Amino acid sequence: PESLEELKERASAVCGMPPGLLKFVKDNESLKSLEDITGDDMELMMMVDESPYYSWNIAGNPDGHFLTGSDTTVEFTDLQ
Repeated sequence: PESLEELKERASAVCGMPPGLLKFVKDNESLKSLEDITGDDMELMMMVDESPYYSWNIAGNPDGHFLTGSDTTVEFTDLQ
């Protein structure tokens, strides 16, 4: 592949996970680009980052009028 994005696309086609959730790790460091790869013989690890899978449904919560926030942050508002 010519880029990390292309590598993620190819891996996605094989494993069925969305490319945006895939991370490639070499020597315990997440790859930022294919330029981080050197040498002919190496070991890469592919990980699935599932953190985008969760979110808060504040509007759908029966007590949502007590909650504020977005993304991964939720705050309880004062009952008064």
